[in-house]
Amino acid sequence: MAKLFSSDSIDNKSYRSLFHNQISKWESGIPLQTSWVARFSLQNNTNFSTFYENIGADILMDSDKFGIQQEDQIKIFNDDINHSIGCFYIQSIKLPVDSFSVADANLDGAGGFLTGIVGADRVKNSSRSLTIDFFETNLDFIDLVIRPWMVTAAYRGLLARKYNNFKSNIDIVQFTKYNTNKDSRLIRKHHQFFDCVPYNIPGNPLSYNAEEIKAVSVQWTYNTYSYNNTEHTPDVSGSM
Repeated sequence: MAKLFSSDSIDNKSYRSLFHNQISKWESGIPLQTSWVARFSLQNNTNFSTFYENIGADILMDSDKFGIQQEDQIKIFNDDINHSIGCFYIQSIKLPVDSFSVADANLDGAGGFLTGIVGADRVKNSSRSLTIDFFETNLDFIDLVIRPWMVTAAYRGLLARKYNNFKSNIDIVQFTKYNTNKDSRLIRKHHQFFDCVPYNIPGNPLSYNAEEIKAVSVQWTYNTYSYNNTEHTPDVSGSM
């Protein structure tokens, strides 16, 4: 019977050396988990001023008492900052789940035999949400940008129409450790979600407990997504 592993010619020191050499390679090195950015990119050459007008108009259908000022939206969602370092208010992100269900084959009279396993449906798109946590600041990103955005999507719907420029693409870029050129960062992963719209904002509890940095989880729906693992110097000052 053949051995699963043959260690006759390798001593313990060689094992350590092989492990060290392997983990020292860029391809099998341990990546940094906190080196990433996320940013919004508007569609169809829509500028941010037009975007603010789009997401701010329909919330008045709920009540004409909403006092959202476009000047405040510009202050809190500055396009230059968004493109240079990503969205400042994003604290964490949970990428969508992906799965499909399996089931026993329906075979009558199998007796003591175990039936085979067959594949069933893949998880529904409505369950494959992108979740983004935003931390709260004095000018609240959730109430100034996300909430009117969600209300607009609810009134206008998600189907294609002439005035559909309230959707956005979201880029999530994960960087890795420096390689030979220490003046550049290498992109390890690039997820891009297209036609994104926020659809769920949780309630905001208030209390007299200890002060803390509060983060609000917002769920997003999208049409499609793409993934690339690239090894080039990122250009975070312009569109990707």
